[in-house]
Amino acid sequence: MQNINPVEAVKGAKGTLLKNVMDGIGRYARGQNVKEVAMQGGKVSPGMTVNDAGFGTDSQNKNDYHADQQEEKIETKEASTELSLKEILSLQARVRTDQPSGQSLSAFFSMLWPLAAASVPTFILRYLVPLQETKQRKRIEHDNRKKESVEVQEEGTLSRIVRTKEIHACFVVLPPSITRNAKTGVISGKDVDRMNAIAKKLGAKVVWHQTTVRDMLADLLSKKCDVLPNSNVLAHSSRVALVSFTELPGEWGGLSALVRKNDIRFVDVKDAFQLDRPDVTIAVDREEAGDLWITEHFKEAKVNRIDTKPNDVTRFAFEVSAGRADVAVADANTIALYAKHHSEVIDLFHAEPFNPTPTGWVVRKEDEQWRLFLQEALQALDENRPLVV
Repeated sequence: MQNINPVEAVKGAKGTLLKNVMDGIGRYARGQNVKEVAMQGGKVSPGMTVNDAGFGTDSQNKNDYHADQQEEKIETKEASTELSLKEILSLQARVRTDQPSGQSLSAFFSMLWPLAAASVPTFILRYLVPLQETKQRKRIEHDNRKKESVEVQEEGTLSRIVRTKEIHACFVVLPPSITRNAKTGVISGKDVDRMNAIAKKLGAKVVWHQTTVRDMLADLLSKKCDVLPNSNVLAHSSRVALVSFTELPGEWGGLSALVRKNDIRFVDVKDAFQLDRPDVTIAVDREEAGDLWITEHFKEAKVNRIDTKPNDVTRFAFEVSAGRADVAVADANTIALYAKHHSEVIDLFHAEPFNPTPTGWVVRKEDEQWRLFLQEALQALDENRPLVV
């Protein structure tokens, strides 16, 4: 089948139409000149021509006519492909006539209509039909792209992991769950081993992203990562409102407090609420479980919220060692680890942490299928039984 260029088709159709219109207008105008002589009282004999009416010699008019034809051909060749119907109709002004405007316009359209009608079918076949086919093809392509986009948006985290073979995991250095070698940068711990085992079963690799307690939920919710595999993250009510936790038997944690050994004000403290006093300054890691609990329950004590660094999660506790705070409150594991390496302080609730709370790995609320898979996988690993995918 012959390929048709729509632009060339438009040029051909409109060029032909313009040439036909110009020829007709020329013939019409010359006829009107003869009629004008008669209307002005001139003598008009049978078969009288434009020459007889005094408009030039035969030779001159013949040459002028051919010159006009040449100019019209040149104008037709150079005519823009964007010629509008309004421009075609403006050619009527070239018709000299003394007839009333209504009769003149009627005569003009009587001449134009057959010429335009003859050109329309060619214009439709060569331009409009291919244009319609192009529009239909583009509409189908757009609908297909939209369908693919919806399918990608509806793809769950677990399905994407199976497809891409990658698990993006955010982690906080919170011993003993996850530790990091300061010299080599290598991370280790119970949760690192469990995350790697699950990834291996899925035929995927783990891409680790270190974060802080303050930023960990924001990183998860912004989809920087797929899971927060720190099993000692406490499921505080304010966190449960935003994210989901795996639920496993025995996965519990609590809070404790750190004070200086020589501070006699806390010798007889048996309950955490005894620390809520106007003369007490408490240091906490911003957005950590200790900060969340203090904010919810304490009214009298002064609270210093410290922004810890990824590799220094106990910086807030140093405030007590340095004498800038009287008490530090945090996850019991963090408090115990700091007290173990700093003899100037003691762990007030090492025997029985307060505010016992479930802990678990953290995922987004919409990732229920992923959460249930992780929960089953963790339970299988803890029970030393095969992990079924």
